[in-house]
Amino acid sequence: METQARKDARPQARLPAFNRVLVAAALIGLLLCSNALTVNATNGAYLPGYSPKALAMGGGGTALPEDALTVHNNVAGLAVVDDQITAAVTLYSPWTKVEIGSVQVPTDLHWFPAPGLAWRHGIGANKAIGFALYGNGGIGNHFQPSFLDLAAGGGSPTGIPHTEELSISQISMLAVPSFAMRVNDQHALGVGLVFGLQTFKAKGLALFGCVTPQGAADPACALPGGLPGREPAGLTNEGTGKSLAIGLRFGWLWQANDRLDLGVGATTPLKSTRMREYRNLLPDHGAFDQPGEVNLGLAWHATPAVTIALDWQRTFYAATRDYGNPGPLAGTAPTPGQLLGKPGGYGFGWNNQDIYRLGLRYAFDPRLTLRAGFNYSESPVGSDQISFALLNPGIMERSVHAGATWRRRNGDEVTVSFFRGFREQLRGVSVLGPAQVSHHEYALGLGYNWR
Repeated sequence: METQARKDARPQARLPAFNRVLVAAALIGLLLCSNALTVNATNGAYLPGYSPKALAMGGGGTALPEDALTVHNNVAGLAVVDDQITAAVTLYSPWTKVEIGSVQVPTDLHWFPAPGLAWRHGIGANKAIGFALYGNGGIGNHFQPSFLDLAAGGGSPTGIPHTEELSISQISMLAVPSFAMRVNDQHALGVGLVFGLQTFKAKGLALFGCVTPQGAADPACALPGGLPGREPAGLTNEGTGKSLAIGLRFGWLWQANDRLDLGVGATTPLKSTRMREYRNLLPDHGAFDQPGEVNLGLAWHATPAVTIALDWQRTFYAATRDYGNPGPLAGTAPTPGQLLGKPGGYGFGWNNQDIYRLGLRYAFDPRLTLRAGFNYSESPVGSDQISFALLNPGIMERSVHAGATWRRRNGDEVTVSFFRGFREQLRGVSVLGPAQVSHHEYALGLGYNWR
């Protein structure tokens, strides 16, 4: 897959087995115990990069595998990286502000950890197995006071129970056992089984009670500005719902020549079990499927020290009910089939999203590598879908990235990365009147490779 010079330059794996177990146990504990993984990610609902090295280059790496977390962009990359454990955590800081008329409320949550852990082990000369466990992103915000409650009350709290605090949280964790092999000196293939664990929690959505099947049948909802006489079950304030999801991941890596590598990665949609707790909020009685995606990449080794990577990814939000079903439109009543919880019930109304990533890697010397990148992804949310976008503003479009890797004398690597997502705005007419949401982000990534 790689030139002999590239392979010979790599240190041999030397992490003692006992230390590997300790590292894995500690990081799995971090992953499983993290209660604050919710983010409004830069690329729609997902993170721009899943290892600090990829994050520093704009999130790309489909044709440039550099560590065991390559299983996210291209599982075939496991065939060409060394035996190692990759541990990472990215601290995200999203900033959101919602305006509806004279009501202006900022979110009061600003720091979220997204941890990751991956392991690679070679089998003979041409095959490798791997396992990755990492936070796949999510959606979420918290507002207190609730902008929905204030806007519905004309600038003052409505006094309706369970509406003074507004929050929505969806967390996605993925476990990916994988296998990859070199077919010959130029080509490698990989496959992974993707297991997802999702949690979802919503508070303060009682004002949507009349667009549930139960609420629509309540005579109180027929009154102007009416609310159901009783908060429908399965809509809001039901604690944390959990679901399992499963899918497949595929990858191909091709070293076309000594200077050019090409890669393809793809993940099927992750079909989830239903969350009964939110059966009258999420489409299809509580399903929260994750969209499939496909990505293409190239890496051009311009000189022995400089590599330029270019990636394109498409995420198929429109093919899932939760993201793709249209949300409520101002001045338009839902049809019976659009009621919350129905298979065709209101969703976020997101379009498919194209993501472009440009990265630069510069080997300053044998121990220091510098990285930079740019990420552009047109927002999947249209202005007519602003009613639910106020809850989940996946509107980031542009971010700049930078980072560095320092190789220790024993071959281990320490990586630091950073990105800034520029402020974006979405304006439209919501079900409560003219509205605007603005959003920007910062993030700091830290990683360590035991080799």
